[in-house]
Amino acid sequence: MERRRYLTGAGTILTLGVSGCTGGGSEESDKSEDGSAGSDDANDSDATTNPDATEALEAAREDLNEALDLILEEIDTAWAYSSTDASISTAGVEAALGSANTSIEEANETATTDTQREQVAELELVAEFIDQFLNAIISLGEGINQISTAISYENNSRYEDAADSLSDARATFEEANSQVDEMDATFAELGDGTGTGIDYAEAENAIDEMNELIAGYLLVMEAGIPLDRGLADYNTAYEAFQDEDYGTAANIFADALEHLEEAESMYREGEEEVTQSLRDTFITQTCYAGKYVEITELMLEASEEADAGNFDEARSLAEEANAVSIETCG
Repeated sequence: MERRRYLTGAGTILTLGVSGCTGGGSEESDKSEDGSAGSDDANDSDATTNPDATEALEAAREDLNEALDLILEEIDTAWAYSSTDASISTAGVEAALGSANTSIEEANETATTDTQREQVAELELVAEFIDQFLNAIISLGEGINQISTAISYENNSRYEDAADSLSDARATFEEANSQVDEMDATFAELGDGTGTGIDYAEAENAIDEMNELIAGYLLVMEAGIPLDRGLADYNTAYEAFQDEDYGTAANIFADALEHLEEAESMYREGEEEVTQSLRDTFITQTCYAGKYVEITELMLEASEEADAGNFDEARSLAEEANAVSIETCG
């Protein structure tokens, strides 16, 4: 497997603007289309807009915009092709969110009109969404790092350690999946966002892309774990074969074959389920797993023949397995 830019669709959601999250602006929201006072005017007829609340709301919008910009910068840096660490630095984003929440709380305490209170509620949900988005990105970055660790183990033939790292990554991606579900719930509360200046439809498309991506990488874990378990068993069995412990080798080759057949089946099924960005990887991994299924079948048979004393047949089967091993995939 290769390290890829894992969230190609994530930037979509980060370009959202919240500068218009004002219910359409004071002039537009205070008037209906015919110029008459709207329902908010009726509710606020005895109240005067508090400038302190207005100032706090504007400060909150600026901080929320800053938080979004910082998340975008972090993703561009941490998930670039040249990066070796997908971890997200959270300090700046958390500071901007904290400042926004302080301003929102101040606006809530000083708001004097229904319009101001509605704006407070809108910005509270925007802040909650950004916080949820940050949490999901943190989890995805951690999961990507765990995949990278697994690949490093694979490159050094430490397949059992690789399988353990993929198990950790699977748990992390499952957590990210739950966090994206929370983001979906926040969207349901936000409604259509009319008059807020936020393109919720575009954001929802980005979340759909994240859902597809998470689903794809969960399939990567599900297939990759038995593949690595199978390769670990294969190496152990091959060592036993080399030590002429043919009965033990046959038993462990049988275990390896079970894992590898499971992996091949899951990769093949996943070819039709993953996004286009992952499809080539799955096709290559199907070939790779299938190749080791064939090799393991031959070595299992060779072990059984050698254990029965049929060494010429065993040697022929082992040579055939070696010929298959040098075939390439991808």
